[in-house]
Amino acid sequence: MNKQIIKGTWIMKDDKIVENSNCALIKEKLTNALIQVAISTDGWTTLYKEKNSDVYWELTYPQSEMHGGGPAQLESFNYDKIKNKYNLKFGD
Repeated sequence: MNKQIIKGTWIMKDDKIVENSNCALIKEKLTNALIQVAISTDGWTTLYKEKNSDVYWELTYPQSEMHGGGPAQLESFNYDKIKNKYNLKFGD
């Protein structure tokens, strides 16, 4: 599996902050393609699994200096890379 990162960005346009197209893509995946599996103990990251594959996606807000952690980011992982962080058992 090739690792993928979908990074949302906020852009200043006409004196307003707007989301880039990746923000919309992240929202679409969260709504239609992913199932929530786990939340980290600190509450800042959430693990999702694709409905039709064994690919896991971690939702983070990596720009901690911004309000609410900034725009969202989704990063793909295979099961072996993510199971220990979320204390997953096979079949989750």
